[in-house]
Amino acid sequence: MAVAFMLWLAEDIRAEMWVAVIPAFLAVTLLMIFVREPERDRLQEQVKVPFTLAGSKRLSPRYWQVVLLGAIFTLAHFNVKIFSFA
Repeated sequence: MAVAFMLWLAEDIRAEMWVAVIPAFLAVTLLMIFVREPERDRLQEQVKVPFTLAGSKRLSPRYWQVVLLGAIFTLAHFNVKIFSFA
């Protein structure tokens, strides 16, 4: 549908973005009208946090290896993005 609007609006991206505001506004309006948060009980307010720093020590070394590998890949990707602007 975006391609059709681009052709119809003679590739005016600004006009197409204004057309895209209409369904976005509609979606937010529908969410505000029809979606309701459930009422909270007083007991639910006292629920413990399921993850604690002390609990993270119980995670296996294999888990921390995967986290470390993900961090290394993230830093490598970050460095490539920074130095590609130079």
